Amino acid sequence: MMNGVPQQSGACPAAIDRAFHYGDGLFETIPIIQGKPLFWDEHLQRLQAGAQLLQMNLPGSLPWLEDFQRLQAHVSLPDRYVLKLILSRGPGGGYGIPRNVGIAGIQRQAILNWLQTSSIPCQIGDYRAENLIEAEEIFFSNSLIGIWPVRRFQDRNLEGSQGKISAKILQWQATLGLGPT
Repeated sequence: MMNGVPQQSGACPAAIDRAFHYGDGLFETIPIIQGKPLFWDEHLQRLQAGAQLLQMNLPGSLPWLEDFQRLQAHVSLPDRYVLKLILSRGPGGGYGIPRNVGIAGIQRQAILNWLQTSSIPCQIGDYRAENLIEAEEIFFSNSLIGIWPVRRFQDRNLEGSQGKISAKILQWQATLGLGPT
C-alpha cells in the first residue's frame, strides 16, 4: 500500500523516489502482534521527530492509521508481522545532502522505562569498546527483536540471555509478544 492505495504485485512507484535512491527519507519498523501495533504512538512520535530533523512534511498520524486499518481489512495477515512506515521527500533527481542525525529507538526507550519502573539501575552514556570490557552484560535492541543479549565480547564469555538483567528484560518482553515464537 502506498499513500493509501493498494499496489499490484510487482508495481514499484518507489523506483523514482528519493528515499530509495538517496536515503532522503526515514522509516519506522513496527511489530504487529495479534493485530495490534506495539508502541504505535511512540513510533509516530519518532517519525514526527525525524521529519522535523530532516525538514520534511509529515501528513499527521491519521493517514498512517487509516492505511494500517485498510491493510488489515483487505489482506489476510498472520498473528505476527512487521509494518514498515516510510516517509520520503518524494520523486526527484539529484543527491540528498548527507546529514549526521539520529533518533533514539522506541524499544530502547521502552526498556529504559521498564528498568526505571522495575527499580533496576541504568546509566546512559556514550561508551567506547574499551568500556565494555568490564561489562557484566551487553545487549542490542530493536523494535522487532526486543533485546539480543551478547554471549561473547572480544575474548570473554558473557552470560547472554542468562544474565541477571537480560533474563528479566526477556521475560518482560515475552509478555509483549516479542522474542522467539
